[in-house]
Amino acid sequence: MADTKISALGAATALAGTETLPVVQSAITVAATVTQVRAGLATLVAPAFTGLPTAPTASPGTNTTQLATTAYADAIAALKANAASPTFTGVPAAPTATALTATTQLATTAYSDAADTLSTINS
Repeated sequence: MADTKISALGAATALAGTETLPVVQSAITVAATVTQVRAGLATLVAPAFTGLPTAPTASPGTNTTQLATTAYADAIAALKANAASPTFTGVPAAPTATALTATTQLATTAYSDAADTLSTINS
């Protein structure tokens, strides 16, 4: 067969798996069947990753089916309020507790106003 550019070759038909291909293995060209080559590839539907697979890290707020790396998860976590001692900004809202509730629940201005009214009535 004369040297031919790959782009000049005709399209292949569906492969049965028994066709033989030249494969370089440990610096030696050997023959392998299409089935043997396919066996060494990950499936596209549900690949099983081993070792430490890597992926590009998406920007925080990305909302796609792109893989999320641990770096992405860490960046998103850094954007959240500290649960132990959060700092609220803007106009935070919370449910209003029943008047005279004695717990560590947040007290809204509506709660404070209701408690003040009850306190005035009871005086």
